[in-house]
Amino acid sequence: MTVPAAPATIEAIVTRIAAAHQRLVDAIAPLTDAQLQAPLLADQSSIKDALAHLAFWDERLLHAIAPAEGPGAFRLAPPVIADIPFDAEWLTTVNARIHALNRDRSLAAVRAEFDDTRRRLLDVVGTLTLFDVFDPNGLSALLGEPFAPMLLGAYEHYDEHTEDFEKCTG
Repeated sequence: MTVPAAPATIEAIVTRIAAAHQRLVDAIAPLTDAQLQAPLLADQSSIKDALAHLAFWDERLLHAIAPAEGPGAFRLAPPVIADIPFDAEWLTTVNARIHALNRDRSLAAVRAEFDDTRRRLLDVVGTLTLFDVFDPNGLSALLGEPFAPMLLGAYEHYDEHTEDFEKCTG
């Protein structure tokens, strides 16, 4: 499989995120609500759980892009995860918390949040400049870590989960 080059324009980034989202939506379209909520994934979680997970990570990206408010404001960590220490287990701990917070939510609520977060992300990313995304003095300087991989990881994250979902649809 050939890996496409990183997009060189904001429009190309938005297009790639939108296309990855659409592939994911198309992958789950044949599934019933019961199937979306069943433990069909390799880790025994449901597609509903994965949609909540994706919505959270899109929301975290939106949080990182938004202007920080006040001294010492957390840019990378929305309040729901701000207390989790950034260590070797951070990602596992964050994902476990997001799963626990969303486990009892309805499929309709999770899907609505997933769609809303993706729409807002595309809108906000569309307002960024190449300086914001790729220049070390852009958002990377404000965040204290490279921003481009975080943003470009959005469509890669969709693709990763789409592959898992396609295994459920046969």
